[in-house]
Amino acid sequence: MPAGLNVRQMLLHLELDPQRVAVELNRTIVGKAKWDSTSVEAYANIEIVEFVGGGRS
Repeated sequence: MPAGLNVRQMLLHLELDPQRVAVELNRTIVGKAKWDSTSVEAYANIEIVEFVGGGRS
């Protein structure tokens, strides 16, 4: 991953839909309002959870 990305840029680089994920950075959930101002540093602990629809109707 290129250096110097913020959370939103990282998601786009990974080709993930920002509307369908939640992001945890170094064991802290990063709210969408802070994605543009939160940098992803080297060796950061990142967890991305993608929401998936489904089930029976």
